[in-house]
Amino acid sequence: MEVLEFIAFFAGVIYLIGIGKSKRWGWWFGAINASIYVYASIMVGLYVQSILQVLYVFLACLGYWNWGREEGKEVKQIPVRTHLIGVSISVLTAAILAWAMSYFTAQQLAVEDAFISVFAVFATYLTITHVLENWYYWLGINAASIYLFGMQGLYVTASLFLVNFLMSVWGLYAWKKQRNV
Repeated sequence: MEVLEFIAFFAGVIYLIGIGKSKRWGWWFGAINASIYVYASIMVGLYVQSILQVLYVFLACLGYWNWGREEGKEVKQIPVRTHLIGVSISVLTAAILAWAMSYFTAQQLAVEDAFISVFAVFATYLTITHVLENWYYWLGINAASIYLFGMQGLYVTASLFLVNFLMSVWGLYAWKKQRNV
């Protein structure tokens, strides 16, 4: 498992470098990273994470496609109202998912996994659509993921999320610079 974690780690770092620089090729490394984590998440009983990783493979393809379109290339910002709607839907969805996983499965850390997973989908959508504020969500998601994967003994993966956290700070700065904010 550790060798796969290291491969996923480096693919994840390359993904973030590409995304931070608004490079379309970064999405392919995101797909490689997610493909490896489908297996790793199942092996440690993080079933929602495994579903999330399958979704990430699909979203990486969607991101690659969208960033190839002219209107997908510009960094933009969205109104606070849109964020409030997205957060509200994410909280409700995560609560339902956490309850279902706790009740129907042997899911480990169901609440944490559900909230991280649902908010990660929301943040990925914002990334795909080149919304600047995606990086703020990723800061929180990456911090929570350090705890989640550390508790499951996936220390290389927890380290990746520490790097992801730091890369999110850089990505936010880089996108603000592109946006001239």
